[in-house]
Amino acid sequence: MNRRTTAIAFGWTAFFSVINRLLLPLTSIYFSRVLGPAPMGVFFLAFNVLTVLEVLRDGGLGQTFIADRQVDEQGTKVYNALGILSGAVPGVLVWVFSEPIGRALNLKPSEIPALWVVGFVLVMNGFLTILEATLQKEGRFKDLGFCEARGAMVGYTVAVVGVASGFGLWALLAMMVVKAAVHLALVFRCVKPLGVQMDGAQAKKIIRSSSPVLSSMLMGIPFGLVDNLIVANRLGTVQSGFYGNARTLAVKPAEVLAFPLGRTLYSAYSARKDDPGIFANAFARSLTAAVLFVAPIYVFLAAFCSEIVFALFGQKWMPSAPLLLILCVYYGIRSVGTLGGSALTASGRASLTLYCWLLAYLTTIPMLASRWGSLTTEWVAISFCAGAGMVYLSQTGVALRLFRADRAKLALLGQMLGLLLVHAGYLALVRMLPGHPVAHLIGAMLTMPVLHLALVGIILERRPQVFLSASGIKRLYRAL
Repeated sequence: MNRRTTAIAFGWTAFFSVINRLLLPLTSIYFSRVLGPAPMGVFFLAFNVLTVLEVLRDGGLGQTFIADRQVDEQGTKVYNALGILSGAVPGVLVWVFSEPIGRALNLKPSEIPALWVVGFVLVMNGFLTILEATLQKEGRFKDLGFCEARGAMVGYTVAVVGVASGFGLWALLAMMVVKAAVHLALVFRCVKPLGVQMDGAQAKKIIRSSSPVLSSMLMGIPFGLVDNLIVANRLGTVQSGFYGNARTLAVKPAEVLAFPLGRTLYSAYSARKDDPGIFANAFARSLTAAVLFVAPIYVFLAAFCSEIVFALFGQKWMPSAPLLLILCVYYGIRSVGTLGGSALTASGRASLTLYCWLLAYLTTIPMLASRWGSLTTEWVAISFCAGAGMVYLSQTGVALRLFRADRAKLALLGQMLGLLLVHAGYLALVRMLPGHPVAHLIGAMLTMPVLHLALVGIILERRPQVFLSASGIKRLYRAL
């Protein structure tokens, strides 16, 4: 993938992410208002269990397949067989051990079926592992995005109708199943049949190749998702609902922009890993893009966390506001730092990320242990935020040291980081103005993008007005 195809791929990925991760999930506001914290807490818990198991299920298999430029038809069949098994085995285990897992998560007996749904979705997603990786490897991000978007549309439609009809939590669980089933059916239509073959020697070779990525995932993914499980286990489903709602809001900018960027760039990095100069400059540009487009959103969300929670969910959800502030710092750091991990993994240096994750655990675990008997949702968020700072900043620093980009690229990255301080100061001044907090929120929402683009125009082209138009934003996107 060259710069042009990578930019197009990211454009499609970001477009569909807006639909899948932002527009359609806005229905969760409706779900939260109708159902309240307890049912939503169970749903968030089931969703997080699925997400943890889903990434561990993949085990780096998809990423290894994308990076494997020598794989033949027989090897693809072995990859596909391993992918299917990776879904079937954990799915069946979740069904068999649903009751003890439910007790560990403080689920009521009537809520155990949420785990059955998790197991069923895992089995379906096993079939997607190599099919989706094939689309990514071929640069068919548009087709992949269409499949995800259509599945999400059908799933959320089922959920809205079900909640409106009084089915409550069951409607949300049905959404998870329908969304996965439609997505799988559409991907099957886009990719020619891959076939299945089990060759013991080749399977062992593939597993060995994916083991560094799997090791990194075994440390990284649980860290990123287990916080809500700790809240549910120690503090109950109501607090899990407050925490999950704040987490859902905080992760949206990352899901819409930063994660699609990393997903696209992994394919591009893998194709360019043998050209150090191009690789290093691409990595520096990707960091600059993340700081430019994603980080300012987190500065804004953190500044107006209380007003945003009240406007979207109402007074009963206000305990989510301080959590949103902390998690904005968490995901702001993660949005930029995750690109460092992608670069290290794509270049065959996934083992280096293990040391970074070790720093995270050595930070977070003692912090949690220090207040385990009097744990609060805020302290859980702070503990994981501190750990995130350790891992994402350290692995980005390691990547910058290994991949020496041009000084001009690094200087531009530093200037974009400096803009965040300017925005934080500007929003602090806005909040100090007389008037209603909602007026401050609306005023900042309207003026901050203009200020941001004007400052970027001054930095890049010495003209504040150059990016203050639709064509200007397109020009900025092309420049990066």
